[in-house]
Amino acid sequence: MPLTVRPVKYGGELIECNFFEAMGRFTRKQIASWLTGTEEISSVYDAYSPEDEWRKQYLNVYDAKTYRKLKAWEHEEEFRAVLTDSLCVYSESDNRNLKYDPKILRGVIFGIGTSVYDKKRIMEKLRDHTEELADFSFFQAEYDDVAQRIVVQEKKAWKLDLNFQDI
Repeated sequence: MPLTVRPVKYGGELIECNFFEAMGRFTRKQIASWLTGTEEISSVYDAYSPEDEWRKQYLNVYDAKTYRKLKAWEHEEEFRAVLTDSLCVYSESDNRNLKYDPKILRGVIFGIGTSVYDKKRIMEKLRDHTEELADFSFFQAEYDDVAQRIVVQEKKAWKLDLNFQDI
């Protein structure tokens, strides 16, 4: 299944979502059974009618929440590929190993909590594509005590052809 890579939008209004009105991955029958209590069906079920309108609104909200972040993160210039698993195809980890063209990768930003073990595993996987990733860069998110914010630093010493001793 090909993934679409889309840019993240930054800022905008807060999107509120009522959990009981946002079960877009379920059929109407499943929703009805889930919202049925001991006596009758919940009044929330009315929010799912008309179904075409509700589904369109649900997809708009899902899209906005999936591809949007706070304005404070705008410096990231992030792109996302989202793997939606509405049919439970990817519940097994082996099914989540997806292929991509390594030439589209320009760098990796490791989050503050990324373990050394995971960094090394990722670098080892990327090492198989050293020729395609000639201008590849590694970055590390770090907390700047002075500025009291997260900053991203390029790690020029981290290269795919090294033994990863300096991580």
